Amino acid sequence: MRQDWKTLIEDLFFIIGTGRCGTTLFQSMLSSHSQIAVLPETGFFWKFDPVINFNDPLAESQIEAYICSCTENWWWQDLGLDSEAFAYAVREGMRSSQEIFLGILGQL
Repeated sequence: MRQDWKTLIEDLFFIIGTGRCGTTLFQSMLSSHSQIAVLPETGFFWKFDPVINFNDPLAESQIEAYICSCTENWWWQDLGLDSEAFAYAVREGMRSSQEIFLGILGQL
């Protein structure tokens, strides 16, 4: 999980917009391209970003509580993320918001 950050960030881009501005249509158009992966909305910045309820980077004493707060969330389960791989990566040193976000994108 951790080794993919550098290559992932080189090709990463975001499409953002307000409600009813055409981003869903644009997402559908991009999804039809064979070399573009359009990921689902992760909710990361309002559900899983450590800075919301913990520290950024995570303190050693916060790791287990943070892992539980993510992996027990219904949104996490809806995304179909591998909870064991995520927990392992966080325990092994993936602690900053950036690292965690890119790790989640790498899983998706």
